[in-house]
Amino acid sequence: MNTWQSTSPAIACRLCGSQAVRPVLSDQAFSRTYTSYWCDYCDVMQTLGDVESISPDYIYLAPEALDDAHIYLQTKHKRSAFDQWLNLFHRRSCRAEGSSFSVMDIGCGVGGFLTFARASGADTFGFDASKAQVERCRRDHPRTRMAYSLEEYALKLGGQPLVDAITMWDVFEHIRNPLEFLQQIQSACHPQTLVYVSVPSGAINPLKARLARLLGRGAGLIPWEHVFYYTKKSLPAIFERAGFEVVETGAVRAYRRAWSPHELLRRIAHSLLSPTRYSFQIYVLARIKSAPPPL
Repeated sequence: MNTWQSTSPAIACRLCGSQAVRPVLSDQAFSRTYTSYWCDYCDVMQTLGDVESISPDYIYLAPEALDDAHIYLQTKHKRSAFDQWLNLFHRRSCRAEGSSFSVMDIGCGVGGFLTFARASGADTFGFDASKAQVERCRRDHPRTRMAYSLEEYALKLGGQPLVDAITMWDVFEHIRNPLEFLQQIQSACHPQTLVYVSVPSGAINPLKARLARLLGRGAGLIPWEHVFYYTKKSLPAIFERAGFEVVETGAVRAYRRAWSPHELLRRIAHSLLSPTRYSFQIYVLARIKSAPPPL
């Protein structure tokens, strides 16, 4: 499958079209150089130039790569954030706590979040671009499919479900055409559907890139996969531009790792930075805008 697409020769922000973007870092993979730029107008970091339409590291993941460590990153690692999402959903939805609801996880992976959601009373749907991960997920969640878009998922499922919640856990930063994508997923929303996105924040990335250059090492930002890094300003802004009403934004609870001195310092830093622009991980909760009342 050819997943390569070319952008226009002029380097410009994918969201606003401004050419007043400044380079932040360059990194190499697959014998190519990928460069990320910062748009001050959109307050977002993005990979510009030639970039694969879908992350090759992800879609070609081999089944043998799904070891215990990989599965842990999609399950217990994020459990505190899953609990935070459930509290948000019950507080912001119109459904009584304890009542059944439906959820679609976009980028469902091996199904870690869907298993959590089902234990909380949810009817589960989902799709993912990784064949290996979806095959694993379908053992427990039969209405998941390998698909690159909601339209393809609906075709494979045999119909378009309308769900009460849509989630994306560390997925939205991989989406190459975010405005178009957000507009497309509205076909799975009824007026009260809550859409939740959790992404790594990009606010501190320019500093990370400068420190990495001083130390002579990579910044670890994988610009060939994470093609957008949003901030507390730009993440809600792109939802509003796509026709959503932003219900709430904030910092995601720390993804947990095994206790160690480094982990203790990481959690302290996470707690201190969460109220600021430099949160490690951020979320937005939104729903489609209600139709205006008749005149």
